[in-house]
Amino acid sequence: MLVSNTIAGGYAGKIFLVNPKGGTMFGRPVYTRVGDIPETVDLAVVTVSAAAVIDLIPECRDKGIRYMVLIRSGFAETGADGKILERRLVEAAREAGILVLGPNTMGIANPHIRLFATGATVTPTPGYSAIVAQSGNMGSHSGAMTTDSRVFDALCRQAGITRVYRPMDLLDLAAAFDSVPLPRGPRVAIMTFGGGWG
Repeated sequence: MLVSNTIAGGYAGKIFLVNPKGGTMFGRPVYTRVGDIPETVDLAVVTVSAAAVIDLIPECRDKGIRYMVLIRSGFAETGADGKILERRLVEAAREAGILVLGPNTMGIANPHIRLFATGATVTPTPGYSAIVAQSGNMGSHSGAMTTDSRVFDALCRQAGITRVYRPMDLLDLAAAFDSVPLPRGPRVAIMTFGGGWG
């Protein structure tokens, strides 16, 4: 499904498929190893089992791949063994110079280049808003069960991030940010009929 969505989304770049079984898929050749791909690769979208990800790191490094989207779950969110595996993954990726988005994510989408490497069939039009979500159901999963919300609130304030608590609020704000020009400076006045609206 992820491959189907990526191809159907209209991505103009080259898409290479890798699976130990080889063969063809969607009329494209399937390479048995990352190293068999005859051209350079910018991004690896990985769906192999959690235990097999570590072995892919040196293959990606040798191929010159600097970025990886790790769809697969089975890391820190599964318990003590998963946490150990995730630490090993982080160390291996850092040593190889590979930036990892994930694990346990739905993928990555960039409408500006029509890249929809996700398991979802949604293909939004290009705009001016971006989303990075903690929830595996909404997006990039952290495995964290609890956190100090004051720390996160402070981080959001410092970075100029508007935090929302419900999906509908996110949609409303995305629509507002997409259609209203940004103010030129830090001086903003809000006028409403009631304090709650403000």
